[in-house]
Amino acid sequence: MRLKDISPKTLPNPCFLLTRNPDHLTRRLVRERIQQALKGEVRRISLRSIDPGEIFEIIQTGDLFSSRNIYIVEDLDAVKMKQWSEMISALETQKSEDRIIFMVEDSKRIPDQARKSRNFIELKVDPEQDIVPVLRSYLQNSGFDIDRSIIDYMINIYQDDLGALEREIEKIRYYFWGEESISLERIQSVLADSPEVNAVNYSRCLLKGDKKEALIHLKKIENWEVNFQLVLGTITGFLLRNLEKNYSTASSIRKLNQLARLDFFVKSKSQLPWRHLEFFTINS
Repeated sequence: MRLKDISPKTLPNPCFLLTRNPDHLTRRLVRERIQQALKGEVRRISLRSIDPGEIFEIIQTGDLFSSRNIYIVEDLDAVKMKQWSEMISALETQKSEDRIIFMVEDSKRIPDQARKSRNFIELKVDPEQDIVPVLRSYLQNSGFDIDRSIIDYMINIYQDDLGALEREIEKIRYYFWGEESISLERIQSVLADSPEVNAVNYSRCLLKGDKKEALIHLKKIENWEVNFQLVLGTITGFLLRNLEKNYSTASSIRKLNQLARLDFFVKSKSQLPWRHLEFFTINS
């Protein structure tokens, strides 16, 4: 399901909504859309701050002054599998006018009973329809006159890590505070050394066969001491989009296959992941 398709008819009750991304931006987009579509006040419940058994006490008490309560339950990874059966049984006693939406970021963390039910929905965030309006509005509300090329550049770099996108937007807002107009060149200069930018530049060099330049970008990424799997996700995401746009490049397919094998190897052999990626670059 796309974010724009959320409505009272498309969301079952209760609903297990798979978002995959745990970042603040994705959660914010989903909450705003749910509140807009279901026309009610949204209450957030984090299972990191309360015991799972307390959820339904909160829900059953509800807001006595509201005819409809909407609850978004987050951080399901805190729920142990043996607690799920109690939760699912308790769902059967909820009031029909109330809405309960569980935000799922890892489908393996919920039981098959929930995952295989019609109440389980995978949500897809579309960069063009969901992210672009938010970025444009946020920067314009901060007093910046921005060109579409800036938004395209940032989405191309950060769409595989929306958490990083949100952090970089804050950096831009702080860095250019008080200025009315920002050029793409200045944005690129500010973000030039970020891990995500270097991961994309690394990918471009990889496709061109420029191993020397690719290794330079790889070293810059490594110096940031970032999560290796996130870097690999950015590289893989860029190669996939390149493949979708060009419908051809056998080099993209070959690199993706090699990266998939590398990813599997790194997960099974946790030592020295950066050395593995260097070796992959030299021998690809």
